[in-house]
Amino acid sequence: MKIIASLFIFLISAQFLMAAEILDVPTSNANAEAIQRVVDGGYMLLGNNQSFQPDEPVKRQDMAVAIDKILQESDKQKGSLSPLQIQELVKLSNSYKDVLAGNESDLNKLKQTYGKVEKEQDALNFEYNAKIEELKQEIKATQEHANQNDFYLILGGLGIAGLLALTK
Repeated sequence: MKIIASLFIFLISAQFLMAAEILDVPTSNANAEAIQRVVDGGYMLLGNNQSFQPDEPVKRQDMAVAIDKILQESDKQKGSLSPLQIQELVKLSNSYKDVLAGNESDLNKLKQTYGKVEKEQDALNFEYNAKIEELKQEIKATQEHANQNDFYLILGGLGIAGLLALTK
């Protein structure tokens, strides 16, 4: 908590230090606020005795410093967007929303279709498994029948063999 209080006091003190008092421009001067902003912004400097000397001509050196500061600020703002660029981004955003809504609609249709396909697949799997079971039963019955026929053939063969043996 002490750190926060110290930081707060430091920030307030720094603000008072940054807002330099201009001794030779009264607040009643029509340009006092503009002059204060220029000085606070670092575009023009005060003299040694905190004087702005508003009636003195501007030296080329002072003008160069002010212009340089303005150019630096301008370079920082080059990354910002123009109103036309913002409008274009809004249009793109709206078209993206439309595309996204269309994609969501298509996705929902695909999900519904997938659900139907899944149900059809389940029905086909059920039919397939039922047919497999039916075929297994037929094979089993055929094997049992074949085994029965084999038994009768063997029995018939034994009977014929027995008859042939008796007739000899």
